[in-house]
Amino acid sequence: MALKTLREVLHEELCMKSYSSQLARIHVDHYLFQLLQSTPEIISVSSEAPTTSWIPQAPPGNLDYHTSRLRDCISVLFMFERRPVRDREFSRSCRQWLDLLLSSLLRVASLSDHQFIFNH
Repeated sequence: MALKTLREVLHEELCMKSYSSQLARIHVDHYLFQLLQSTPEIISVSSEAPTTSWIPQAPPGNLDYHTSRLRDCISVLFMFERRPVRDREFSRSCRQWLDLLLSSLLRVASLSDHQFIFNH
C-alpha cells in the first residue's frame, strides 16, 4: 500500500513540475514577444535585413532604452548557458531565445552592442 501511495504522489509531483515548467516557458516567450513588439525600431526591420553597426551621437528614438532591455535579457540567458544544466529542453529553449534576441539586436546594433555580444 505504501509503495502505491508513494508512486501516486511522485506521479502527481512530476505532473505539477512539468506543468510549472511549461507555464514558465510560456511566460518567458510572452515577455520576449512583448519586449520585441514594444520596440518599433526592431519591428520595422525585416528579418532578412543585414546586421548593422552605427556610431551615433544619440541613438534614434528610444532605441538605446530598448537595446538596453535586450542586452539585459541576453545577459541572463548567457548566464544560464554557462551553467551546467542536465535539462536538454531548457538548454534548447535558452538557445532559441538567444538566437531570437541576438538576431534582433544585431539588426539595429551600435558598435557597443557588437562589443557587448563579443564579450559574452
